[in-house]
Amino acid sequence: MKQDSLMQFSENESCINPPSHNIINKSPMLHIVNKIKEKPKFLFICVGLILLLLCIFLNFIYRPYAYSRHLSDFHISDSYTSFLGVPMGVCFIQGCLRAHKKQSIVGSILESMLILIGFEFVDAFFTKNIDWIDISAACLGGFFTYIIYYYLKKTLSD
Repeated sequence: MKQDSLMQFSENESCINPPSHNIINKSPMLHIVNKIKEKPKFLFICVGLILLLLCIFLNFIYRPYAYSRHLSDFHISDSYTSFLGVPMGVCFIQGCLRAHKKQSIVGSILESMLILIGFEFVDAFFTKNIDWIDISAACLGGFFTYIIYYYLKKTLSD
């Protein structure tokens, strides 16, 4: 009789935890997420390098293309470096300084934004012209970087 009750328990247990639940826990995405949690420094440096390569690609391919064809791209060809500079700065700050001290990502976002905006004011000191589009692109880059951080933090913590 005890064996029948154990058999019922295991059958009920399989109804509560269907086999698909075990497949989700062993998915490759979960393995990747666990690896990211183990080595975030490496991930930050890799993402920063990818963004740097994207900036170089846009500088040598897209910007000359847009200028030569007189495209009206809403100043994307002029301000993508400020927009991508914030997440790139965050990745390099988190990747390089994380070993020495614990710094929050929000602090890194603000630091990257202030550095880029500071560069614009230094440039304005020499050229007597403030590029408001780059300043707004740096602010937008910081906003979108925070949105991506918030989404990833919420997703990875679940």
